[in-house]
Amino acid sequence: MQTILKTLFTSYHGMFRLYRWLVLGLIIFFIFGIILGVVLPASLKMIMLDLVMQKFAAITGDASTAWQLTERIFLNNFLVSGLLYLLGFIVIFPIFLMVINGLVIGIFFDLVYRYNFLYPGTFWSSLIGLIPHGIFELTAFFLAGTLSIAVILKVLFNKIIEPQKSRKQVLLESAIRFFTLIIPLLIVAALVECYVSPLVSTVIFNKINQSRLDASLAINLNETVLNKYHCTSTPNTQTKALDNSDADFSKKLLTTLYNNEVITQFKQRKSIPVWEQYYYCDQNMIIGIRAYPAQQWSVTQAIQLQEAFLTAAGESFQHPNNNPNIFITNSPAFGGTITFQNYQDRTVGVVITNGEITADEVLQK
Repeated sequence: MQTILKTLFTSYHGMFRLYRWLVLGLIIFFIFGIILGVVLPASLKMIMLDLVMQKFAAITGDASTAWQLTERIFLNNFLVSGLLYLLGFIVIFPIFLMVINGLVIGIFFDLVYRYNFLYPGTFWSSLIGLIPHGIFELTAFFLAGTLSIAVILKVLFNKIIEPQKSRKQVLLESAIRFFTLIIPLLIVAALVECYVSPLVSTVIFNKINQSRLDASLAINLNETVLNKYHCTSTPNTQTKALDNSDADFSKKLLTTLYNNEVITQFKQRKSIPVWEQYYYCDQNMIIGIRAYPAQQWSVTQAIQLQEAFLTAAGESFQHPNNNPNIFITNSPAFGGTITFQNYQDRTVGVVITNGEITADEVLQK
């Protein structure tokens, strides 16, 4: 066993020395793809995101457990690596595939950057969450593409590159390296992506998001009303979150995040301390409350952002009794009554979904 491991190590060490320029070249094309993804026009990004989401849905399928998801991710990555390895004789193919992978990641970086204005902590939690499995996954892709190109070069120029080895020996060594190096990397990558990366992302997101929450902005709510509807701060079997299953929800949300007016206003709000609480009540009613320091985020600013957000999403809304502080929309994703008001030196937003009560009833007067 020791002899086998020593032989493998010597073989891989020599391989890395020989292939380092090929690896570097693929990395450069990958980075180019990332940059391209970041600077693409918003319209093209949305098209690409739609294709990526369809692809991801096809990969995950009906996976209901982390292990099933691990299997599907491994099979997909195995297919990608296999194509990189087998189609290396078309030298442009590994280059094209690395540019496309970089392009998708670049678009993803830009998307989570924008999401970060809506949900602070999203950018860094997503970025850091990619690292654990990305190290193994991307290494496998780079090596698969490198092995493929290297084999073709060796076969074509056998008398110049490692002339002491026959073409058959070159092909055999390459196949052994694929199965003893790349496959294990893909297995580890899939396991880490499903069992480790989500935990890392959650920890980072909670840490960053919690730093914005300011307990001093907390509001005493009307306990009589909350008790009447059996409201709790955690969902139960009788309640559920907002209906984001609307077929157009993702597209509508993306449209708002690529709207410059909305992003500009989100930027103004992002660094402001906030207190927030959600209650899940009988009859599937959800009550959400957010409070900001009034001197840093006024009711007028809150109203302007809400109008810009709903307009960019293509959602219709009404101001009952011509009251600009209240929004009513019937969207399954953004639906409910949204009220903004000054309250105890705070700008308070109250969202009530599937309920007939008002913000004034919820807030303790």
